[in-house]
Amino acid sequence: MCSYNKINGEHACGNSQNLVEDLKKTMQFDGFVMSDWWALHRFAAEDGVDQEMPGDFTPYNQAWFTDENLDTLSDEKINDMVQRQLVMMYRYGLVENPVCQPPHCDYEIYKAVATSPAHQQLNLELATKAVTLLKNDHGVLPLSKASSTKIALVGPACNAQQPVDEQLQNWMAGSYYNIGGSGRVIADNVTTILAGITAKCAEQGAGCTAHSYNGTDVEAALAFVKATSPSVVLICGGATASEGKDRDSLSVDDEAFLTSVAAGLADVPVVALTMVPAQTLMPWIDDCAGALNTFFAGTYTGDAFASAIFGDSNPSAKLPVTMPKSEADTILPCVEERCEYTEKLMVGFPAYEGKEVNFCFGHGLSYTTFAYAELELVRSGDDGLPRACLGSAVCVSATVKNSGTVPGVEVAQLYLEFPSSAGEPPKLLRGFVRTEELQPGAAVKVSFPVYHSDLQVYAGRSKGWQSVDGLFKFHVGSSSRDI
Repeated sequence: MCSYNKINGEHACGNSQNLVEDLKKTMQFDGFVMSDWWALHRFAAEDGVDQEMPGDFTPYNQAWFTDENLDTLSDEKINDMVQRQLVMMYRYGLVENPVCQPPHCDYEIYKAVATSPAHQQLNLELATKAVTLLKNDHGVLPLSKASSTKIALVGPACNAQQPVDEQLQNWMAGSYYNIGGSGRVIADNVTTILAGITAKCAEQGAGCTAHSYNGTDVEAALAFVKATSPSVVLICGGATASEGKDRDSLSVDDEAFLTSVAAGLADVPVVALTMVPAQTLMPWIDDCAGALNTFFAGTYTGDAFASAIFGDSNPSAKLPVTMPKSEADTILPCVEERCEYTEKLMVGFPAYEGKEVNFCFGHGLSYTTFAYAELELVRSGDDGLPRACLGSAVCVSATVKNSGTVPGVEVAQLYLEFPSSAGEPPKLLRGFVRTEELQPGAAVKVSFPVYHSDLQVYAGRSKGWQSVDGLFKFHVGSSSRDI
């Protein structure tokens, strides 16, 4: 799908250099290019667009793929455009097994319940594995099952309801459990954090109780905690995101409330639970002993948090983004029509090199610890090339050992440092391996295949991908800053 923006002054939907020369010729893309909704500004079939969406017009948007315009194309061009679409339809079974008959697909898109017990079990498994343990000072988590535990939950997000009807009426509407927009899957019968904790507490017996304050008044929240006299306080925050609209900020809803509550609770351990779409500010983090995060975990959000909090699951997820300390540390959005990408290759986690962050890319703790040793590099053609690295230029291996006291899973990561002359960011992710569950004291060898393309840099359209001379360095560890 080609987008709304311009690239080097030319609209993406109609940029023949990108769509024809780069995508279809150089990259040999055999699929079809469709426009984003009303993203065309002219008839662009000769410039690489094969399908206009949504195919009709409005008082504000002209339709371009009209019979009159299509009649100007050669039969060869028409056949190419149609073939690209038919190939994809047959490749993915849309002809043999049609889901609906366009344009009458509203029920299948918006209202059909397409699930099964197996789907739900997979949903629970994925949500549980997606919980990231960001902080765990003094082993505040998991909560002990051996003694009575009184839990106070603070903040509206702890019991945030899922507005299914609102989302069915407004395709852009999202929630703390799923994103908004055309790619969403609306989570039904959601387990809130409060419900998940309450159910898990009931499993522990009479010694475990959960109490909640769902308001946003700081003084009332602090008074509630004092009256409850809990063993631990869980503060909950969430943020939403949707297609068609940028987030207003990188803050969660009720950020000031959560920050003030955490700062006012010096005599009881505080654990922050967040449900967010991407990188998020966490100004309360220094006043919290622990922190857990998920990215739109769906129906079983509360179950997944509760499982990690009580130690029924051992967190193993890693952050796919950086959690910055300030929006000023990020690459700020450009609000002008012409935007210069002065950051060049320093995007994603490399943009934070040299800056203090709350949590770095790849970060994620466990209730156990892991030790790395025996870093080894084998070149293609050398004896001892691991099977996992067949076809690679270089194979980097390391031994990961569970050096803690409980079983756990580690996600080992490989980062590549190019020669300084290459002009690349200081280090780039080149692979990761999720280990099997390791018992205390157990170790496993992990191998990362590094292919020739991983060692090349892009030297522009005229030169393409080029190899560079110099010293390459490989780093293996548990995050981009723990290597």
